[in-house]
Amino acid sequence: MVIAPISEEVVFRSVMVASMVTGLRAADPHPDMWLVVCLNPLCFGLAHVHHCIEKVERGWDWFSAVASTLVQFTYTSIFGCIATLLFMRTGSIYSAIWSHVICNYAGLPDTGFMYPRSADWHLFSYSRLLHRYRFLHLGLHALGLVMFAVLIMPATVTTASSTASIHWTALPPK
Repeated sequence: MVIAPISEEVVFRSVMVASMVTGLRAADPHPDMWLVVCLNPLCFGLAHVHHCIEKVERGWDWFSAVASTLVQFTYTSIFGCIATLLFMRTGSIYSAIWSHVICNYAGLPDTGFMYPRSADWHLFSYSRLLHRYRFLHLGLHALGLVMFAVLIMPATVTTASSTASIHWTALPPK
């Protein structure tokens, strides 16, 4: 929960982002920083593909292991975009580490309440109680994602425009 986020963020954000930005700036003094935000997470997602082999060794069939790994690759890549953006905009590895710790702790949202089960649901089960409000619950999840996407850039504008962030530079006017 804590050691993996620290080590992964140091490698994938501090070291790799700095290397990518340095390489891009060698070719172009004003590179598009969104290229780093989009490419760096693919490396982060690929670093989690080894879980497919672990699943097969634990008895999973290949199809299920590959499907599960593709889902994991997708969400680790999406999280990698967020962590890279936070690191580049704030200039601090701590923002990426803390978001990684929180993400590892929370995991993906549980959507088990979407599908009613038969008689095995006991009277006061969490899933049974939420099933009635499933569309409201999903709507609130969607609203949270939209608000996050809308607010991440304004919330980090102060540090991105200051000297605190050496990786995020505004493109020159055209």
